[in-house]
Amino acid sequence: QVPSHARAADAHHAYAWLAMARAEQDSSDEGSSDEESDEDIQLEYEEAANEVAELQAELRAADSEAKQMQMRLQAVQTHQARTGRLPAPAAAVPGGGADERRVAEMCTLLEWMAEHVQLGTPEVLDVGFEVPIGGRIVQLRRVAQWPMPTAPGGRLRLSVPVGHEESIAQLLSFVKACGGKVDPASSARFAAVWDLVPGELATACPPGQAAPPRPEPSVLLAHRGCTQGILIATWPTRGALEALAGAAALA
Repeated sequence: QVPSHARAADAHHAYAWLAMARAEQDSSDEGSSDEESDEDIQLEYEEAANEVAELQAELRAADSEAKQMQMRLQAVQTHQARTGRLPAPAAAVPGGGADERRVAEMCTLLEWMAEHVQLGTPEVLDVGFEVPIGGRIVQLRRVAQWPMPTAPGGRLRLSVPVGHEESIAQLLSFVKACGGKVDPASSARFAAVWDLVPGELATACPPGQAAPPRPEPSVLLAHRGCTQGILIATWPTRGALEALAGAAALA
């Protein structure tokens, strides 16, 4: 028979072993729980970091677009102050759509055209040239032309393809009658037919001139359905066309 004190010792050892086993199990459970908690925190952190990165990228893109529009506006305004040749485009609200910007810029141009053009009986010119401006090429064949004497410099001309001169004259007369303001609907209808293409125009070298003329700022309104275009520039003039025709005849 096992002495009672031996049985008590065995029971004590067994109890201690069970306590240690339970402690190890609890520790293991706590460690597993801690690991799961750490993983959840890490996932939440990564998701938040990704969201922050996306928002920062969107903010940088919006800021870049706003700066580009501001730089474009400042550059055109500086050039206008120096040369007085072309109107500045309307300042676009950052985030506005491309169609809204096109309509706003067209509205600004139409108001500027109406302010400076001298409407009346237009001069009709047979041009017969391809005109490249701002990456677009239009055919200037037979045009109706009005002077723009009040535009700074006093040399700009508005050349419109024959067949469109009546509608253009009516539109600009309407703008003049409305105090020089264009309503967005009229601007949108006009922009649906014509594309505004600012750029530079280098004309042919006149006879007797050694160096070619320096390109001058010009505005092209390219028709969206054909190769015709409206041109605002110091060229063509009847004298320049006659000089070129004479030089071609002598060549």
